[in-house]
Amino acid sequence: MKLHKQEAFQLLKKKEKTDNIIKKNKEKRQKKKQQTVDPNKPKKPAGSYFLFSEEARKALLEERPGTNNSTITALISVKWKELSEEEKQTWNAKAAEAMEAYKKELEEYKNSIAAATNDKQQPHEELVEEEEEHTTTNTIAGAKDAKPKKNKSKRVKDC
Repeated sequence: MKLHKQEAFQLLKKKEKTDNIIKKNKEKRQKKKQQTVDPNKPKKPAGSYFLFSEEARKALLEERPGTNNSTITALISVKWKELSEEEKQTWNAKAAEAMEAYKKELEEYKNSIAAATNDKQQPHEELVEEEEEHTTTNTIAGAKDAKPKKNKSKRVKDC
C-alpha cells in the first residue's frame, strides 16, 4: 500500500515538473511573439544550399510537373550531394556575395537607428532630469499626506 502511495507521489512530482517546464516554454514563446520586429531591418540572405535548391526546384518542376514537394525536396538533396566541390564553390560564392551585401545594408540600418535614437535622446534626457526634481520635492511634501498602511487583522481559529 505504501509503495502505491510513494509511486503516485513521485508521478505527481514528475507531472508538476513537466507542467512547470511546459509553462516556462510557453511563456518564452509568448515573449518572442510579443517582440516587434522592425520591418525596415534587412533580412538575412539565403545560404548556398537554399540558393541551389531554388534553382533546382524550378528545373525539377518543369521536368516533372505532377510531383509533390517532399519528392522534389528529396531529389534536390540528392543532387546537392552529387555536386562536385567546384560546383558547390560557385553556390558558396553567390551566398558570400549576398552576405556581403546584407552586412552593408545592416550596417547602414544600424547607423540610421543610432542617429535617430541620438536625436530623440537629447530632449528626453532634459525631461528626465526635470521629472526627477519634481518627484523628489513631491515625495517629501507628499509624505505628510500619504495614507498610512492598513493593519490587516489575522484571523485566529478557535479549536
